[in-house]
Amino acid sequence: AGRCFGGRLGALATVGERACYPLALTRARAVARPRVVLVGNAANAIHPIAAQGLNLSLRDIAALLEVLGRAKRQGADPGAYSVLRRYAVWRQADTRMMVAFTDVLARRFTRPSPPFGLALQLGVNTLRYLPAARRQLARAVTGRLGKQAALTMGVPLMAAAAPPDAAPPDAAQADVAQADVAQADVGQADVGQADVGQADATAQADAAPLVNTRPLSAAYDVVIQGGGVAGLALALRLCEGALMPAILVVDKHIPQPRHYAAAQTLADFGGRVYALNPAGVGLFERLRVWPRRGHARVFPYRRMQVWDAAGSGRLCFDAAELGVAELGVIIEERVLRDWLIAAAARQPTITLRTDTVAGCSRSAEVLSLALDSGGAVDTRLLVGADGAHSTVRRLADIDMTCRPYGQQAITATVQTELAHGGVARQRFLPHGVLAFLPLQEPYCSVVWSVAEREAHALGALDDAAFARRLAADFGHRLGAVTAVGPRSKFPLQLAYAHRYMAERVVLLADAAHSVHPLAGLGLNLGLQDVTVLGEQLAAAIANNRDPGERRVLRAYERARRGDNRRAQSALHILHGLFADERAWPTRLRNHGLDLVDRIAPLKNAFARKAMG
Repeated sequence: AGRCFGGRLGALATVGERACYPLALTRARAVARPRVVLVGNAANAIHPIAAQGLNLSLRDIAALLEVLGRAKRQGADPGAYSVLRRYAVWRQADTRMMVAFTDVLARRFTRPSPPFGLALQLGVNTLRYLPAARRQLARAVTGRLGKQAALTMGVPLMAAAAPPDAAPPDAAQADVAQADVAQADVGQADVGQADVGQADATAQADAAPLVNTRPLSAAYDVVIQGGGVAGLALALRLCEGALMPAILVVDKHIPQPRHYAAAQTLADFGGRVYALNPAGVGLFERLRVWPRRGHARVFPYRRMQVWDAAGSGRLCFDAAELGVAELGVIIEERVLRDWLIAAAARQPTITLRTDTVAGCSRSAEVLSLALDSGGAVDTRLLVGADGAHSTVRRLADIDMTCRPYGQQAITATVQTELAHGGVARQRFLPHGVLAFLPLQEPYCSVVWSVAEREAHALGALDDAAFARRLAADFGHRLGAVTAVGPRSKFPLQLAYAHRYMAERVVLLADAAHSVHPLAGLGLNLGLQDVTVLGEQLAAAIANNRDPGERRVLRAYERARRGDNRRAQSALHILHGLFADERAWPTRLRNHGLDLVDRIAPLKNAFARKAMG
């Protein structure tokens, strides 16, 4: 035995009890049947040449526990074939790779041939000088490619799968969880903690960072540039399937999630808000980031009023007439983003990094990305969710058409004299559009689109003068504006990418298109992009296809580019019609508002389209 080992450890001094057993490759044709599942050697027995037999079995067990636990939490039958098949599909790729790897090595070493010996020597020498390839081989052999079970990542199952409104752990559980603080804080800082343990949740969220906590790997299935709402939502959508891809999300700034209680003063609100339609809310419910019991920082609106300051035309939408609970909700951007960050940090296959993609080079199979930090990663797909000034779009050499409106949007949170009653209101003015979006009484978020020169003049006013001008231009519909929070402004433009995809690159949301905010469709269009692209990529991954394939990305582009352009064109026409101060366009738009308001089927059709 010592001679066969080449004398690497010298002579064998003593020998213990000896045993021998036959070696054979055995594979079950199926590892799952209704109410029956196989794990370990009952499913696959492999050659011990790589010492991975028990490790493969332990990965089976970890995956099965996660699948069964998820089924139990969702109220599903753990023994149902649909549940057990998820386990079988999940483990298929890792098992096939390990079986093939050990079988090839065993057969070639037991039946050596000169060509194989030469190829082996060449391969070993090559790996010595290619650290990235060596790391990739090590990850593959140890089951670190593709979706990994939470237990194999050192993540407790309860921490990995805590629903958004799960109660915080009690004192005993907290003591046990001290060994993994990074997981304990997620359950505390999550969205369901609006009225339980607020101080403790905030303290733990501040104490345990969720970003930059995982080491950078050499390769990822998907890299998403942009840690905003759209990019994070796509990352979470891709983790819904049985085969969870390895995902890297990079952004210049990914904040530590905070806990949000009910606002007490004007200063408690963030400056930027979103008007989410029911389709957008449904997406976040599916991703398990939306609170199940309501939340103090989610503000539904059940009615919407639109009118023209230059005439008598008006249009009113009511949720009751449509048979729905609400037309939509208003939520602060920072609240929604923090919920998504906390949810992404729980996923064992999502890595969050404060970094950006600085350059890329292409090969047939992967993109090699250079990061600003000096790191480098390979990926099969790069997603540009990095906004209107997209770096990914520039790196992919995708042209963008931009048509400035010559306007700026002024945003602020204000307090009003009269209650808003949960009604969203929008007034078309000769110089722009003014919207009051309901927050917690008696506060509203204001979005005021005005000409650039007017925006500069309004920016020069103090808060008292600005409040008087704001109330006057809104026709004192909510009485006086009694307080104004910090103001911000941004330019408005119509912009669209000529293509949504390039080789192994795809654009999403504002990186692909932007619209005028007069209908509040900006984020909602982006979330529709997330839904469609997520479906295409998830289907490709579930079928072991390359998510960066042209036909996968082309299917997304066909589905979304035309729809987005139609929405942009409609909003552009509306903006032009209401910005025209001539007599006949004024009469036309006022008659149009009144006509739509009187014809219920037409009005309801518009409303349902806007609701997604």
